[in-house]
Amino acid sequence: MDYVHARLEKYAIFPIFRNASHILCRQLTQFPRLAKTAAWFRERFDRIKCTVPPFLRPKYFAIVVVEAYKAARRAAVEQCSNFISSGHAFTQHLAMCSVQMYGQVKSASLNPDPIKFTPSLAAGLPHFSAGWARCWGRDVFISLRGLFLATGNFAAAKQHIFAFSSTLKHGLIPNLLDSLRNPRYNSRDSPWWMLQNIQDYTLFAPEGLEILSESVKRRFPADDTFVPWNDPRAYTYSSTIAEIIQEILQKHASGISFREHNAGANLDMQMRDEGFNIDIHVDWNTGFILGGNEWNCGTWMDKMGESVKAGTKGLPGTPRDGAPVEITGLLKSTLRWLDDLSKSGKFPFKGVEAESEFASWCFPPGLDDITAPSRWQQATCHIWGMAGALTNVVRDTLLYSTWYVLFPASPM
Repeated sequence: MDYVHARLEKYAIFPIFRNASHILCRQLTQFPRLAKTAAWFRERFDRIKCTVPPFLRPKYFAIVVVEAYKAARRAAVEQCSNFISSGHAFTQHLAMCSVQMYGQVKSASLNPDPIKFTPSLAAGLPHFSAGWARCWGRDVFISLRGLFLATGNFAAAKQHIFAFSSTLKHGLIPNLLDSLRNPRYNSRDSPWWMLQNIQDYTLFAPEGLEILSESVKRRFPADDTFVPWNDPRAYTYSSTIAEIIQEILQKHASGISFREHNAGANLDMQMRDEGFNIDIHVDWNTGFILGGNEWNCGTWMDKMGESVKAGTKGLPGTPRDGAPVEITGLLKSTLRWLDDLSKSGKFPFKGVEAESEFASWCFPPGLDDITAPSRWQQATCHIWGMAGALTNVVRDTLLYSTWYVLFPASPM
């Protein structure tokens, strides 16, 4: 409190700070929609300057700012869903994170056209707030349910679903969106988090199922060639969200194998050459999705080693190649959801095609692969460590290629 008081006191004592209130007002007037707010501040600050003794000005300055914050917070809460606006104060505090993380930043848009920039969700503040580092597919769709769906901001949720769906390439959505100009596809879990959020959107939003029939223009050609956003081959065809979902499933069922565009030090100065190779396929014996290698990290634990001296440069801390447990869970959730939709005629596809005698990602009359009771019980034995040398633990990753991946586990 002493520090805060001392800082505020400078506004009253030192000449350089005497017009701080007017500096704030001038900053606000740069934004036309905040003109009334700026006028409100100016009226009160002028009154304080004319009528309040210098030693009391910091206190009155703080009162004005705090009351303004309370009013702004109250207005934001009232615009949230009934779950938030009539909920507990703690819930409302959490909801305010959606205001902090969502905003219009010219260097990080959901539209590549610099004239048509739109608000986007930040992966974190302050380090992931602007430019290519702001909008991440994984971070957006891990947090979208809490930040947008629970608060009732369905328009923002749909904008992010559409933006990432439009960039679908190789059956994946970008890890780094970079305003759709130079997206990077090195994330194995991002498409499954997005599918979970599309599912949640259909359940939370009014007329939510209608999103499945809405179309988005595709950023890249159908052959997955990387082209600039303003290339004549970009945005030449459209897909519905239902078709986007089916393409993700079919690409994974058929197998995904490609090398990242612009692979090398210009893309990632820490990664070894082998890490730029992206391979994902289905183990039809279990129905699990496998992918990655010991040189890349395609899930949320994606810290890449950087120290030459320590010998960790190019070595992921947790590569998690194989079948990470959260992708397996998200896959099951997606298939169960689509099974219900397909049975009721609300999803236009019946399954996927794959060259395997065990392939069975078909929806009706039932999901007889990963979601079948016998198959899921067998899979659970692997996940919960009821088979093999390691028992009574929750296994983080299955069917891994490196021995130490076995050990990120939790006791039952």
